[in-house]
Amino acid sequence: MFRKAFAIIAAAVVIPTAVGVGAAAAEPSQPEPLPPAATLPGASPEDEPIQPLGTHWYGSGYVTVAQDWYSHQQSFGTWSSFSSITGVVNARFQVRVLDRNGSVLQEQNRYFDGRRFRETVYMNHHVPRPAGSVCTTLWEGGHQLGTACEAIH
Repeated sequence: MFRKAFAIIAAAVVIPTAVGVGAAAAEPSQPEPLPPAATLPGASPEDEPIQPLGTHWYGSGYVTVAQDWYSHQQSFGTWSSFSSITGVVNARFQVRVLDRNGSVLQEQNRYFDGRRFRETVYMNHHVPRPAGSVCTTLWEGGHQLGTACEAIH
């Protein structure tokens, strides 16, 4: 009795499997489609667009820039800051004041040694032409972590 039941179950499993194999072999073979965008290289942090509102998020933190005080478009103050969960080793702020055409009017750098988790820098700017925006780039050693920009009104 047990042998008959086993033979019936085995036949029930083997017959559909064999039919499926034969049906698949009868169809013409088609090339396997490529996975979507799996072979394309990803964007590097330098390729990311600048985010609005003066803040840029990167892997473990953010960098931000904002207008502090304002006299006119040629004399104003800004503050730049960053915060990081893992810290930034040998951090550098590169603060650039740009005119409305994107030309650099002024550049200032601030350097920090060791591992820093949070820093804020205040800067005064006096430029020869009206400024359009101020951008802060956070660097770790020679690697750019992120850039944040803010319009000067």
